[in-house]
Amino acid sequence: MIKTLAEQRVFAYSIAIIYNVFMTYKRTKKISVAIINTVIAIILGTVTARIIWFINSGNKDISQLFIWKLKYFKISGVLIGGALGMLISIKIFPKYRTQLIDTMMESIFLSAAVGKIECFIKGCCVGKVMPDKILSYTVALGYIHIEYPVQLIETGVWLIGFCILVKYKGKISDLKRIALAVLEYVIMRMFVIEQLFRDAKLFGGPKMIVIYCCIITICLIVLFKDIKKEKCKN
Repeated sequence: MIKTLAEQRVFAYSIAIIYNVFMTYKRTKKISVAIINTVIAIILGTVTARIIWFINSGNKDISQLFIWKLKYFKISGVLIGGALGMLISIKIFPKYRTQLIDTMMESIFLSAAVGKIECFIKGCCVGKVMPDKILSYTVALGYIHIEYPVQLIETGVWLIGFCILVKYKGKISDLKRIALAVLEYVIMRMFVIEQLFRDAKLFGGPKMIVIYCCIITICLIVLFKDIKKEKCKN
C-alpha cells in the first residue's frame, strides 16, 4: 500500500513511464525510439519537477536545488518536463512525430489521473464540507461531515481528457486534439474543481484566473484556426 506523498508521485510517474515505453514501441515498432524517448522524458521531467519545487518553495539557498529527495518534487514539473521531452524527441525522430505526440500526451493525462486517485486515498487535499442536511450523521460528540471528493472528481476530469485524446486519434489534427483535451481540463478545473476545495478562492484566485483565461484563449485560437483551415480545404 502506498503510504507517503513521495511514493504516490513515484507510482504515478511509473505509470507514465510504462505507458510511454509500451505505446511508443507499439506505434513505432522501434525499441530504440521507445527507450530514447522515455529516457529524455524522465530526465527532463525529473529536473523540471525539482526546479519548479525550488522556485515555489521560496528557498534562496541554491544548494537545496541539488538535494534529490522525492518529497521535494512537484508533479506539475514532471508533466511539463515530459511535454518538453516530447518536443525534443520529435526533433530527433521527426518520422514518428504523430506517434510520439500521441503517446506522450496520453501518458501525461493518464499519470495525472492515477496521481489524483492516490491523493484522494491519502486525503492530502480536502474539499468543502457537504451540506449537513444531506450528508451528515450524528455521533456522541456531534456531527461528522462528509467532504466533497475533490481529488476523485479531478481524476475523472483527467480521464475525460485522456479519452478525448484516444477517441479522436486519427480523426482530427494532433494540435486540435490536444487543444480539446487541455481546454476540457482547464474549464473543469476553473469552474468545478477550484470551487470545491475547503480554502477555495473564486475560480482559483486572481492569478489563476489570468493563467486559466490565457490557456483557454490559446486553445480556442488553435481550434478556430484549425477549423478555418479545414473549411478552406473543403
